[in-house]
Amino acid sequence: MKTIDIDVFRNNVGDFIAFANSGEVIRILVGDTIVAELRPPPIDVGKLSQDEILREWQRRGVMTPAVNPGGVPLKGAPVMSFEELMKGLAEDREDR
Repeated sequence: MKTIDIDVFRNNVGDFIAFANSGEVIRILVGDTIVAELRPPPIDVGKLSQDEILREWQRRGVMTPAVNPGGVPLKGAPVMSFEELMKGLAEDREDR
């Protein structure tokens, strides 16, 4: 959330509209008093498909898409064997 003076807002309206378009809320001050907020319109989920809602949330920064959207586990060498993992857990829990 950004808080700015009215004069800064007047001189940079386009920039602040772009911020609001990306999901940011901008508070506008006159002196020390907040007189307005610029924010993106609320999502009317009744009119959007699930994919459109997810894209809108992503655009606004509410969510981040999965790194691996296919659901297939990423390949790589295991860090340790299962036996090593269990041995380490047992050692850590000996005092309990």
